[in-house]
Amino acid sequence: MDQLERGAPEPTAAEVSGLANILVGRYRDTLRWAIEDAKQSPEDAEATAESMGRSHLESLKWTPLNEVSWQQLDGAATVDPDAALAVWEAMKAEARAAVSGGVRAADLVTDHYYVMSRARFIAQWGAFFEDVRPNGGIEAALVDSMALAFASYLLWTGWAHSLTVNEARIATQQAKDERRWDPPRVTEVEARREAVEMADRFHRQFLRTVRALKDYRRTGPAVMVGTAGQVNVAQQQVNVT
Repeated sequence: MDQLERGAPEPTAAEVSGLANILVGRYRDTLRWAIEDAKQSPEDAEATAESMGRSHLESLKWTPLNEVSWQQLDGAATVDPDAALAVWEAMKAEARAAVSGGVRAADLVTDHYYVMSRARFIAQWGAFFEDVRPNGGIEAALVDSMALAFASYLLWTGWAHSLTVNEARIATQQAKDERRWDPPRVTEVEARREAVEMADRFHRQFLRTVRALKDYRRTGPAVMVGTAGQVNVAQQQVNVT
Protein backbone atom coordinates (compact mmCIF):
# COMPACT_ATOMS: atom_id res chain seq x y z
CA MET A 1 0.00 0.00 0.00
CA ASP A 2 2.99 2.28 -0.52
CA GLN A 3 1.08 4.49 -2.95
CA LEU A 4 -1.49 5.34 -0.30
CA GLU A 5 0.81 5.62 2.67
CA ARG A 6 2.95 8.50 1.59
CA GLY A 7 3.94 11.02 4.22
CA ALA A 8 1.11 13.06 5.66
CA PRO A 9 0.82 16.34 3.76
CA GLU A 10 1.15 19.56 5.65
CA PRO A 11 -2.20 21.23 6.31
CA THR A 12 -2.95 23.85 3.70
CA ALA A 13 -3.82 27.43 4.58
CA ALA A 14 -7.35 26.82 3.31
CA GLU A 15 -7.74 23.75 5.53
CA VAL A 16 -6.51 25.56 8.65
CA SER A 17 -8.63 28.61 7.84
CA GLY A 18 -11.73 26.50 7.30
CA LEU A 19 -11.18 24.61 10.55
CA ALA A 20 -10.60 27.86 12.44
CA ASN A 21 -13.81 29.36 11.05
CA ILE A 22 -15.82 26.35 12.25
CA LEU A 23 -14.28 26.45 15.72
CA VAL A 24 -14.68 30.21 16.07
CA GLY A 25 -18.31 29.92 15.04
CA ARG A 26 -18.93 27.25 17.67
CA TYR A 27 -17.15 29.36 20.30
CA ARG A 28 -19.46 32.25 19.49
CA ASP A 29 -22.44 29.91 19.82
CA THR A 30 -21.22 28.93 23.29
CA LEU A 31 -20.92 32.58 24.33
CA ARG A 32 -24.35 33.35 22.86
CA TRP A 33 -25.89 30.47 24.78
CA ALA A 34 -24.25 31.58 28.04
CA ILE A 35 -25.37 35.20 27.62
CA GLU A 36 -28.84 34.74 26.14
CA ASP A 37 -30.02 31.47 27.66
CA ALA A 38 -28.01 31.23 30.87
CA LYS A 39 -28.31 35.01 31.41
CA GLN A 40 -24.61 35.43 32.18
CA SER A 41 -22.56 38.56 31.78
CA PRO A 42 -20.03 38.62 28.93
CA GLU A 43 -17.22 38.10 31.45
CA ASP A 44 -18.95 35.15 33.07
CA ALA A 45 -19.76 33.74 29.64
CA GLU A 46 -16.08 33.75 28.71
CA ALA A 47 -15.21 32.09 32.01
CA THR A 48 -17.87 29.44 31.32
CA ALA A 49 -16.48 28.82 27.84
CA GLU A 50 -12.98 28.42 29.26
CA SER A 51 -14.17 26.02 31.96
CA MET A 52 -16.04 23.96 29.40
CA GLY A 53 -12.97 24.06 27.17
CA ARG A 54 -10.73 22.61 29.87
CA SER A 55 -13.25 19.87 30.49
CA HIS A 56 -13.37 19.03 26.76
CA LEU A 57 -9.57 19.14 26.52
CA GLU A 58 -9.34 16.61 29.33
CA SER A 59 -11.97 14.40 27.69
CA LEU A 60 -9.87 14.19 24.52
CA LYS A 61 -7.31 12.14 26.44
CA TRP A 62 -9.64 9.13 26.59
CA THR A 63 -12.02 9.67 23.67
CA PRO A 64 -11.30 7.47 20.62
CA LEU A 65 -10.38 9.59 17.63
CA ASN A 66 -13.33 8.34 15.59
CA GLU A 67 -15.69 9.57 18.32
CA VAL A 68 -14.29 13.08 18.82
CA SER A 69 -17.02 15.70 18.48
CA TRP A 70 -16.88 19.26 17.22
CA GLN A 71 -17.85 20.34 20.73
CA GLN A 72 -14.78 18.68 22.18
CA LEU A 73 -12.45 20.05 19.52
CA ASP A 74 -13.90 23.53 19.85
CA GLY A 75 -13.59 23.44 23.63
CA ALA A 76 -9.98 22.27 23.45
CA ALA A 77 -9.13 25.02 20.96
CA THR A 78 -10.48 27.60 23.43
CA VAL A 79 -7.75 26.81 25.99
CA ASP A 80 -5.06 25.09 23.91
CA PRO A 81 -5.19 25.68 20.13
CA ASP A 82 -2.03 23.65 19.52
CA ALA A 83 -3.50 20.61 21.29
CA ALA A 84 -6.69 20.91 19.26
CA LEU A 85 -4.69 21.07 16.01
CA ALA A 86 -2.65 18.05 17.10
CA VAL A 87 -5.87 16.09 17.65
CA TRP A 88 -7.13 17.18 14.22
CA GLU A 89 -3.91 15.97 12.59
CA ALA A 90 -4.15 12.65 14.46
CA MET A 91 -7.73 12.25 13.24
CA LYS A 92 -6.65 12.86 9.64
CA ALA A 93 -3.87 10.28 10.02
CA GLU A 94 -6.35 7.70 11.31
CA ALA A 95 -8.73 8.58 8.49
CA ARG A 96 -5.96 8.02 5.92
CA ALA A 97 -5.18 4.66 7.50
CA ALA A 98 -8.86 3.70 7.40
CA VAL A 99 -9.12 4.61 3.73
CA SER A 100 -5.90 2.86 2.74
CA GLY A 101 -6.89 -0.33 4.55
CA GLY A 102 -10.48 -0.68 3.40
CA VAL A 103 -11.76 0.13 6.89
CA ARG A 104 -13.90 3.03 5.79
CA ALA A 105 -15.64 0.92 3.17
CA ALA A 106 -16.05 -1.96 5.62
CA ASP A 107 -17.81 0.32 8.10
CA LEU A 108 -20.53 0.95 5.51
CA VAL A 109 -21.59 -2.60 4.73
CA THR A 110 -20.42 -5.05 7.38
CA ASP A 111 -22.38 -6.33 10.34
CA HIS A 112 -20.99 -4.79 13.53
CA TYR A 113 -22.16 -7.78 15.57
CA TYR A 114 -20.72 -10.64 13.51
CA VAL A 115 -16.95 -10.23 13.29
CA MET A 116 -16.62 -12.69 10.42
CA SER A 117 -18.62 -10.48 8.05
CA ARG A 118 -16.04 -7.74 8.51
CA ALA A 119 -13.14 -10.16 8.13
CA ARG A 120 -14.63 -11.46 4.87
CA PHE A 121 -15.06 -7.96 3.48
CA ILE A 122 -11.50 -6.93 4.38
CA ALA A 123 -10.21 -10.14 2.78
CA GLN A 124 -12.16 -9.44 -0.42
CA TRP A 125 -11.07 -5.80 -0.43
CA GLY A 126 -7.47 -6.95 0.03
CA ALA A 127 -7.74 -9.34 -2.90
CA PHE A 128 -9.02 -6.55 -5.15
CA PHE A 129 -6.27 -4.25 -3.87
CA GLU A 130 -3.58 -6.80 -4.68
CA ASP A 131 -4.96 -7.24 -8.20
CA VAL A 132 -5.34 -3.53 -8.92
CA ARG A 133 -2.38 -2.09 -7.01
CA PRO A 134 -3.96 1.38 -7.10
CA ASN A 135 -1.80 4.35 -7.88
CA GLY A 136 -3.32 7.36 -6.17
CA GLY A 137 -6.64 8.31 -4.66
CA ILE A 138 -8.90 7.84 -7.68
CA GLU A 139 -7.85 4.25 -8.27
CA ALA A 140 -8.07 3.55 -4.53
CA ALA A 141 -11.63 4.89 -4.51
CA LEU A 142 -12.46 2.58 -7.42
CA VAL A 143 -11.17 -0.37 -5.40
CA ASP A 144 -13.53 0.64 -2.58
CA SER A 145 -16.40 0.93 -5.07
CA MET A 146 -15.63 -2.52 -6.48
CA ALA A 147 -15.51 -4.09 -3.03
CA LEU A 148 -18.73 -2.38 -1.91
CA ALA A 149 -20.60 -3.38 -5.06
CA PHE A 150 -19.38 -6.96 -4.86
CA ALA A 151 -20.30 -7.23 -1.18
CA SER A 152 -23.79 -5.92 -1.92
CA TYR A 153 -24.09 -8.35 -4.84
CA LEU A 154 -23.24 -11.26 -2.55
CA LEU A 155 -25.66 -10.04 0.10
CA TRP A 156 -28.64 -9.82 -2.26
CA THR A 157 -27.73 -13.06 -4.00
CA GLY A 158 -27.70 -14.78 -0.63
CA TRP A 159 -31.04 -13.24 0.28
CA ALA A 160 -32.61 -14.38 -2.99
CA HIS A 161 -31.29 -17.87 -2.41
CA SER A 162 -32.63 -17.91 1.16
CA LEU A 163 -36.08 -16.84 0.00
CA THR A 164 -36.13 -19.54 -2.68
CA VAL A 165 -34.93 -22.27 -0.33
CA ASN A 166 -37.36 -21.23 2.39
CA GLU A 167 -40.25 -21.23 -0.06
CA ALA A 168 -39.31 -24.71 -1.30
CA ARG A 169 -39.01 -26.00 2.26
CA ILE A 170 -42.47 -24.69 3.16
CA ALA A 171 -43.99 -26.21 0.01
CA THR A 172 -42.34 -29.58 0.69
CA GLN A 173 -43.53 -29.65 4.27
CA GLN A 174 -47.04 -28.61 3.24
CA ALA A 175 -47.23 -31.33 0.61
CA LYS A 176 -46.09 -33.90 3.16
CA ASP A 177 -48.47 -32.81 5.95
CA GLU A 178 -51.53 -31.70 4.00
CA ARG A 179 -51.02 -33.41 0.64
CA ARG A 180 -51.50 -30.11 -1.14
CA TRP A 181 -49.45 -27.15 -2.37
CA ASP A 182 -50.33 -23.48 -2.26
CA PRO A 183 -48.57 -21.16 -4.73
CA PRO A 184 -46.36 -18.50 -3.12
CA ARG A 185 -48.05 -15.30 -2.13
CA VAL A 186 -47.52 -12.16 -4.18
CA THR A 187 -45.49 -10.54 -1.41
CA GLU A 188 -43.09 -13.50 -1.38
CA VAL A 189 -42.73 -13.44 -5.15
CA GLU A 190 -42.10 -9.69 -5.10
CA ALA A 191 -39.52 -10.04 -2.34
CA ARG A 192 -37.65 -12.71 -4.29
CA ARG A 193 -37.85 -10.68 -7.50
CA GLU A 194 -36.53 -7.59 -5.73
CA ALA A 195 -33.64 -9.56 -4.26
CA VAL A 196 -32.71 -10.91 -7.68
CA GLU A 197 -32.98 -7.45 -9.26
CA MET A 198 -30.85 -5.89 -6.53
CA ALA A 199 -28.21 -8.59 -6.94
CA ASP A 200 -28.15 -7.95 -10.68
CA ARG A 201 -27.96 -4.20 -10.12
CA PHE A 202 -24.93 -4.44 -7.88
CA HIS A 203 -23.28 -6.98 -10.17
CA ARG A 204 -23.62 -4.54 -13.06
CA GLN A 205 -22.31 -1.76 -10.83
CA PHE A 206 -19.28 -3.90 -10.03
CA LEU A 207 -18.62 -4.51 -13.74
CA ARG A 208 -19.05 -0.79 -14.51
CA THR A 209 -16.47 0.04 -11.87
CA VAL A 210 -14.02 -2.47 -13.34
CA ARG A 211 -14.50 -0.88 -16.77
CA ALA A 212 -14.08 2.59 -15.28
CA LEU A 213 -10.76 1.54 -13.77
CA LYS A 214 -9.59 0.13 -17.10
CA ASP A 215 -10.69 3.29 -18.94
CA TYR A 216 -8.96 5.51 -16.40
CA ARG A 217 -5.73 3.59 -16.71
CA ARG A 218 -5.92 3.58 -20.50
CA THR A 219 -6.49 7.31 -20.84
CA GLY A 220 -4.64 8.41 -17.71
CA PRO A 221 -5.14 11.65 -15.82
CA ALA A 222 -5.09 14.85 -17.82
CA VAL A 223 -1.70 16.56 -18.07
CA MET A 224 -1.90 20.33 -17.79
CA VAL A 225 1.02 22.21 -19.35
CA GLY A 226 1.32 25.94 -18.90
CA THR A 227 4.28 27.91 -20.18
CA ALA A 228 6.95 25.28 -19.65
CA GLY A 229 8.54 26.12 -23.02
CA GLN A 230 9.81 22.61 -23.61
CA VAL A 231 8.74 19.27 -22.05
CA ASN A 232 9.84 15.67 -22.52
CA VAL A 233 7.19 13.29 -23.88
CA ALA A 234 8.16 9.65 -24.50
CA GLN A 235 11.83 10.66 -24.39
CA GLN A 236 11.24 13.34 -27.04
CA GLN A 237 11.43 17.07 -26.47
CA VAL A 238 8.27 18.93 -27.43
CA ASN A 239 8.08 22.69 -27.68
CA VAL A 240 5.07 24.25 -25.93
CA THR A 241 3.95 27.67 -27.05
